[in-house]
Amino acid sequence: MSETNELRIAVIGAGPAGVYSSDIFLRQLGKLGEELGLGTKARIDLFEKLPVPFGLVRYGVAPDHPSIKFIASALEKTLDNPDIHLYCDVEFGKDVTLDELLERYDAVLFATGAVEDKPLGLPGSDLDGVYGAAKFVEWYDGYPTGAREWPLDAEEVAVIGGGNVAMDVARELMRNADDLKAKTDIPDNVYEGIGQNKAKVLHLFIRRGVAQAKFSVQELREMEKLPGVQLIINEDDFDLDDETIEVAGKDKLTRQMVEELFAVREMAEDMEDDGDVDFEGNPADRKYYVHFNSAPTEILGEDGKVKAIRVERTETGADGKMHRTGEFTDYPVEAVYHAIGYKPAEAPGITYDEKGAHLANANGDGRITTEADGGKVRDRLYATGWAKRGPVGVLQYFNPLNAEWQKYIFAQENKTFEAFAFDGWHGDTIGENGPMRAADGGPLGYDENGSPIHLVKDCYTQFLNAAKAAIAPKYLAFNPVGAQGIENVNVSDVDVLYTEFWPWDKDSDGLAYDSYYSIHKAILNACEQSSGKSLIVAAYVNYRNPKSRFNPAAVRLLDSVVFASGGARIELGNGDNMLSDEYFPADTKKRMKGELPGDVQRLYDFLVAYENLLRDGQRPVSRDVQLDNAPVSADGGENTVWCFAKADDQGEIYHFINLMGTDTGWRDEKQLKKEPAELAPARTRLYTDYPARAVYLASPDGADIAPVLLPFTAGKDEAGRYIEFTQPALAYWNMIFLR
Repeated sequence: MSETNELRIAVIGAGPAGVYSSDIFLRQLGKLGEELGLGTKARIDLFEKLPVPFGLVRYGVAPDHPSIKFIASALEKTLDNPDIHLYCDVEFGKDVTLDELLERYDAVLFATGAVEDKPLGLPGSDLDGVYGAAKFVEWYDGYPTGAREWPLDAEEVAVIGGGNVAMDVARELMRNADDLKAKTDIPDNVYEGIGQNKAKVLHLFIRRGVAQAKFSVQELREMEKLPGVQLIINEDDFDLDDETIEVAGKDKLTRQMVEELFAVREMAEDMEDDGDVDFEGNPADRKYYVHFNSAPTEILGEDGKVKAIRVERTETGADGKMHRTGEFTDYPVEAVYHAIGYKPAEAPGITYDEKGAHLANANGDGRITTEADGGKVRDRLYATGWAKRGPVGVLQYFNPLNAEWQKYIFAQENKTFEAFAFDGWHGDTIGENGPMRAADGGPLGYDENGSPIHLVKDCYTQFLNAAKAAIAPKYLAFNPVGAQGIENVNVSDVDVLYTEFWPWDKDSDGLAYDSYYSIHKAILNACEQSSGKSLIVAAYVNYRNPKSRFNPAAVRLLDSVVFASGGARIELGNGDNMLSDEYFPADTKKRMKGELPGDVQRLYDFLVAYENLLRDGQRPVSRDVQLDNAPVSADGGENTVWCFAKADDQGEIYHFINLMGTDTGWRDEKQLKKEPAELAPARTRLYTDYPARAVYLASPDGADIAPVLLPFTAGKDEAGRYIEFTQPALAYWNMIFLR
């Protein structure tokens, strides 16, 4: 320890790993320092070779991913700590040596990250026109020591890699400069460079198959919507065997990625069928080929320059193992970019583990060693982040229950309210994220029963209650995507209940949200758990298919179920546009055609007219119901008339949903939903003890949504008391009201 009895720690590198580690160390020291005999105070000095901190968060993210760069704002909050000091433009090994640091500090922590490309290692990789992704990323991100100009004179380009960086590089090479300039803060030299880009054809080569791709769903969606770019795929790549599909389906993120890739395939087919157009139907002047199961083996040259790339066809099993086939294809290209991983930086005086691609440390625990394969532990020297474990992993999530982070984010939101006259704040989530730990290794927090919380979804109630208290009287809404953690949102202080439904997600009983009945149950549960609030449902039919029209049967059935259950549905864009994509506005520009606009109008008019019967908190009741011309189910069974009932002191409400001749899934991805078979007038018997004085029928299916008084009889048999009447017809949805 230093003479002042205050620990002094030097951290080499001020990227996310260096900043996070500094914060964690100070917190842990405050809790455990006295017990360990270290005291509770320390001074941490961060040394950064660049003029500014935050490493890859600032300079390793594509310019059209500004949300990631916003993480830098949160890191700045950590640097506000008076015990953390930042020194930029200081390069380890040049401006300061290891011996100098050890003379002045109790410990040195290396968080040097990675800025170099992993070597490609193919014949021809030294040709003119072969580039590592890292240097290209430095250029388009304005890295202080990066190139100011970049050669973009190749008309045919190859990108090697199956991760997010490869996708970023390919996307920027296919970007329209004006579009990029309008949406990002790229430097002027990058704008001018991309404006002169001659690339007309791009090939993305991915060694493994569709189910083994490592990029995110977000990357795929950004690839789909490049103005002027036609996507081209190989149909054979999507011929997945049953075992591969089963394995992919076990992991939620993999399943979502595979589903999105199949949506890309459909989009590519539509682009070709419509005459080689882009995603908006406009003529495409650039072509983007996506090759799975394609392993580059050699870069071919002429006069020292790239002329082609040789690619071997591969096969990938369900276990992810790749096998070579011996089938080769040469593609003419003039430039090759490789994004196959980063190589963490070396540090003068520290042994480097070439095999693991990180600084040598003892069994991966962060203690620097004398040898790559072990050796002696060196006193007072440590590694963290990529310097410790190699270029793997992602940025840490913020703990929703961290009081300091809450205070910061709520304060920022209130600043927004000061600047703009917004009514409230809508939050979103990517799901439960699996078991998680706080930075100190403990639980994220504790629930109302004192049990530890290890899932983000279990934080929702406490976080949202704190958020509402901080922003009141503004409204608060929150979207537990896929209804994951919806039960925790329902009991919170949110003003608006809202969720996206996805058919692969499951409720608390492990049942998929894939049927009308599953959505019905979720709406009822939300109402009960929230003491009467109505759930807004986002369930996207005709999902992400920009070329097709909406299937009226799918829209009308889903709306009928949601409204009858007591919920609302978000689906309308501007004018007659409909939302078939989770991002608003509906940039697919799909409009309702034919009779559908009128059908939807009547559905919403019906919802408004009978809101008291649909949403006033009536309790569900079980009733025996019979029709003389169709089977009746209580759980939305296929080829049945689904009937469910609610009651209050004013009467009983019966909802009849026609599922005869159609399926019970709501998503209608292929636009194959059949219209229910309309039922002729049906004699209806309701077994109930309610002393009805009148029976009313109302339906949004006809031109007139006004209630109709039905003649009825009351009787009793061995099954009990009943009310009997005739429904004139049943197309989609009839509502019966007993008074």
